[in-house]
Amino acid sequence: EEYEPIIKSHFELSQADEEITTFIIPRHLNKIKDMEEIINNYKIKFQKISENKLVHNFNGIVIIDQYGLADDIFDKVKLVFMGGSLINHGGQNPIEPLRHNCKIITGKYIDNFSEIYEDFITKDLVETINNQNELKDKLSVFFKKNNTLEVDKIKFDFTSYSNEIYNNTINFLDNYIR
Repeated sequence: EEYEPIIKSHFELSQADEEITTFIIPRHLNKIKDMEEIINNYKIKFQKISENKLVHNFNGIVIIDQYGLADDIFDKVKLVFMGGSLINHGGQNPIEPLRHNCKIITGKYIDNFSEIYEDFITKDLVETINNQNELKDKLSVFFKKNNTLEVDKIKFDFTSYSNEIYNNTINFLDNYIR
């Protein structure tokens, strides 16, 4: 259900700027045929990373159809939309892209990681949207005319944040262990 609004957002943004590349890292590789059908309906160029690992100067959609490549993608991009959040699925974990200093956009369905998202939203590391139109609008705000992202350098010390969580957890558990 969620591929359609993501692909539609890419299509609409590419009408104004043909030099847009979208990487889709599907959670379930068995859904790739469904995704390809939607992409073909919009007549968008696409490639699968398993068939062509060279993405340099490719404009279209790149389907990451192999496991273990997310870190490489997050190192190269500046903005990530977290899936599973435009539909009532509960959202995916935002920690991994945040560790790579990516700005995160998420839908409103973030129940799976609500405490993490609340903290990240408070720290202005995550922006929420309600639907596909807001996704497209939010993405278009981030893009400048020269097709670079207008994302502030994220000033977030993930190690300190992780240590804070760890220490809070240990302190909490100490109340029950002693």
